[in-house]
Amino acid sequence: MSVFLSNWDIQSINLWLSKMHHYKDTSKSQRANEADIILQLTYPKIGNGRHRIVFDLNNGYVLKVALTKKGIQCNETEFKIYDHCRADLLKHLCRVKEVGHGWIIMKKM
Repeated sequence: MSVFLSNWDIQSINLWLSKMHHYKDTSKSQRANEADIILQLTYPKIGNGRHRIVFDLNNGYVLKVALTKKGIQCNETEFKIYDHCRADLLKHLCRVKEVGHGWIIMKKM
């Protein structure tokens, strides 16, 4: 359950994650385009890198969805760093609001 994402959004992300391996040999832009088509999220796409695609939730937060297995690891690492960070350093990091398999919601910077 998510405060930010609907059940449909989460199902859409899970569908993409189940098909993601079919696009492992494509270029990063082609993989991001395919992910955007499969995801069919209604949020504006801000951009993408090699491993993740980023959507603006229009509420001060962004959704990062993995494009690759490495992207899943990046989301998990980003959450672990935030979750285990010393209090004096935490103010320098983007606030993580939610995390799920293959996705993370963070404060938009």
